[in-house]
This record gives sequence, C-alpha cells and structure tokens, in this order.
Amino acid sequence: MLCLENLNKISTDPTAATRKQDHIHLAFQSQVENALLDPRFSYEPILSKHPDEALP
Repeated sequence: MLCLENLNKISTDPTAATRKQDHIHLAFQSQVENALLDPRFSYEPILSKHPDEALP
C-alpha cells in the first residue's frame, strides 16, 4: 500500500521521465526481429497450452 510520503517521493523524482523513456527503449531493444529468429526452433509452443498426450 502506498502511503502519502511515498507518493510525494514519486511525484518529485526528477529522473522519473528519463527512467520511463529508458525502460521503453530497453523494451524495444529486447524484441526479437523476424530476421533474427533461429529456424531450428519452433517458437509457437510458447503460446500454446501443454499437450494432452506425450510428444514423439
């Protein structure tokens, strides 16, 4: 739970805006472009549920 004292610290933080931009920049840098995907791996299972039956 945030208390009033912590809210005051957050709102007066002079680096808050630059930190937000840094986080956005790092998020874009962490994205894997389609050209960089390794064709040896299937990335789709990451988005799927666990299989109901055993894999071969």
